[in-house]
Amino acid sequence: MVDASQIRGIDRHVSVTRWTDRPESVFAPAFQAGALLLVTLLCLYWLGGQPTLAQDDPAPFGLASSLESAPSFEADIVPLLSQCGCNAAACHGAAGGRGGFSLSLFGARPRDDFAAITHAEQGRRLQWDEPENSLLLTKPTETIDHEGGMRFDIGSPPWSRLRDWIVAGAPYGEPLAIAAIEARPSVITAVSGSAEATVQVWAYPTATDFDKQPWDVTRDVVVEAEDPASVEVHGTTFRATRPGEHRVFIRYADKYEVVRLVVPVLAPSWDGPPPSTPIDRSIETKLDELGLIPQAQASRHALVRRLYLDLAGRLPNEQEAQDWHRETRPDAWARRVDVLLASPDFDRVWTHRLASWLAVDGLGDEVAAQCFRDWIAEQVRGDADWAESVGQMVVARGDSHRIGPAGFYRGTTDPRLQAERFSEQLLGTRLRCANCHDHPLDQWTQDDYHGLAAIFARVSQNRMVEDRPAGEVLHPRTQYAAVPKLPAEASPSADLTTNELQQWLEADPYANHQRDLVMVNRVWSVLLGRGLVHPTDDWRATNPATHPALLEQLNERFRVGEGAMRPLVRHVLMTDAYRRGSGAAGEPLSSDEQALRWHDRGVTLALTPELLIDALTQVTEVSERTTEAESIPRAIDLVTRATTSPSLTTLGRCPVGGACDSTASVESRDLRQGLHWLNGPLVNARLEQPTGWLMHSWREAGRADVWLERYLDAWHWRCFARPATDDERVFWESELLLANEPGEQVEILIDLAWTTLASREFWSRP
Repeated sequence: MVDASQIRGIDRHVSVTRWTDRPESVFAPAFQAGALLLVTLLCLYWLGGQPTLAQDDPAPFGLASSLESAPSFEADIVPLLSQCGCNAAACHGAAGGRGGFSLSLFGARPRDDFAAITHAEQGRRLQWDEPENSLLLTKPTETIDHEGGMRFDIGSPPWSRLRDWIVAGAPYGEPLAIAAIEARPSVITAVSGSAEATVQVWAYPTATDFDKQPWDVTRDVVVEAEDPASVEVHGTTFRATRPGEHRVFIRYADKYEVVRLVVPVLAPSWDGPPPSTPIDRSIETKLDELGLIPQAQASRHALVRRLYLDLAGRLPNEQEAQDWHRETRPDAWARRVDVLLASPDFDRVWTHRLASWLAVDGLGDEVAAQCFRDWIAEQVRGDADWAESVGQMVVARGDSHRIGPAGFYRGTTDPRLQAERFSEQLLGTRLRCANCHDHPLDQWTQDDYHGLAAIFARVSQNRMVEDRPAGEVLHPRTQYAAVPKLPAEASPSADLTTNELQQWLEADPYANHQRDLVMVNRVWSVLLGRGLVHPTDDWRATNPATHPALLEQLNERFRVGEGAMRPLVRHVLMTDAYRRGSGAAGEPLSSDEQALRWHDRGVTLALTPELLIDALTQVTEVSERTTEAESIPRAIDLVTRATTSPSLTTLGRCPVGGACDSTASVESRDLRQGLHWLNGPLVNARLEQPTGWLMHSWREAGRADVWLERYLDAWHWRCFARPATDDERVFWESELLLANEPGEQVEILIDLAWTTLASREFWSRP
């Protein structure tokens, strides 16, 4: 029964002014109220309006519960919708919603969700007189058909909470303001083979709520394991089932916490030499925690091959490999590193890598692409400050056929795609999801996305890159032109241009820090096989770095070196972590995936298609041919996909316009690539080529025994940076010397050389 005080309370909120101001608000048919009030409400409804409530107030005609004891929409209802998956991207949190019902992703916009539940469709989702028959309850219990299936049972805690909220009048309640959440414990370490614990989660008030104490939100959190195959999750009880470090993400509202579960992989301790550099100290601290043993240094031939591929993009030649094996000086490694850092080959391969990160090959204009790449080469040769290079690209104007950094704007003519390229290439952030909706765990919002796109809309992205003051993009939520806005800044401004964007990159603590971290992480991914943040263009709260302190340490070194690439590369190359071997056969070792994360040992990696083709060209002295029947001196020098190479495409060349990182293991080669290498003309034609190294050496030798004496070791030095082993020598002699006819000997020689090039050792970077 509604008492007089309740009716008076309703009277304060129901007025003709509110109806006409907000025609979309909820109409709740009154029951057991005065006939005059009911008639008045019905008449006004049919006139085109509905009584409106301030969102902080309860809906009219609350039945049983007082507002004080009723669930709050932000604190109680939104977390429940998140737990049940109702506002996930696969359900009503999708950009277009599902079944005519749309919620913000993970409750990012709770006031919009409140309106969608209580106001939209004339409030049809709630039934005040029969709360149990509200669509908000009958759909997820599958009392009536529900495309999303059953989310909870009738009478279950979620059902009861929603029913109580409807019975109380569906109040909005107090807005939820929290500064952070904390999981206790946040690190769970295994005692005997598995790590298991139950965590409790606390929310902390903002600074303005100085009189409020932390409160327990364990009941309302959403829990997700990074690797569900390795961690069992039952509510807030977790159990790691595999060795290693595992992460569980806990979410409440727009805050998250990471719980680490550590199950030692091998021995709990190791008595080896102390780490030799600060980088190694950071890495070995983690190895101690995981029970992983740092492996010894790689063999001399593996080390020199690794070094040349990473710094020069090629294999060491015979002379370089043999000189390295004869080296005895204690500073031999540092000397060899410095020689390669100063070489044109370093400029060449790191220009290729930087051009790949900036997706230069995606430019449809070949002249602009070449100009852009030439400018990148100048930056690498001059060891330019990365911050200055970024600044030049962002504010570049003029003819992109003559002004290199203007090529930054030639990858697309769509300002939205340009905003995505900017965020992914320079800040390592995948912004594209914010085109359609906010994500509560991401720093950038939908307003940030379209505000940034509005800045780029004012730049003409044709051959002449110039200002276009009238350019604009439509904001899909407001259906008006988006107002230019700097990412993560509070206020948009119609006056913002790329000049202000560049100033933001320089002055904003987040922006300039993130810009440098992304470059540091990419360099690490090349040298160690995997970024500390992986993938390198996917920085987000739920994808934290494996070694956060190490990442900051490397970034500080990058800044001390004034943003130059060479000092940073050298710093990493001098570490024990870079020089580790893959481990001795028969020893218990970490998996490749674990080793790429924790760096207890080296991992054999597949060469990128460009480096593999160049290595094949180098050892056979036969160049790759394009479909235009032109020779390619080095595949890493190709600028755009306009120069087509079937071999590169088959071997997994980076897709057009995509920023590429190649950190895949050898086992990632698919069947098609393997068959092309083993049976196609790519290898065989080079070995049979009369002008190639193999046939030339055969003609010089004249006989099998002479070739074996003069050239067998030379062939292995070329391919593997080492001489032939005793077993290899016996095998080649037993095969080659059995043939009597010269023609048969040539065929066997080609077959034996083919086995070398088809081996994992040749395909890989050790």
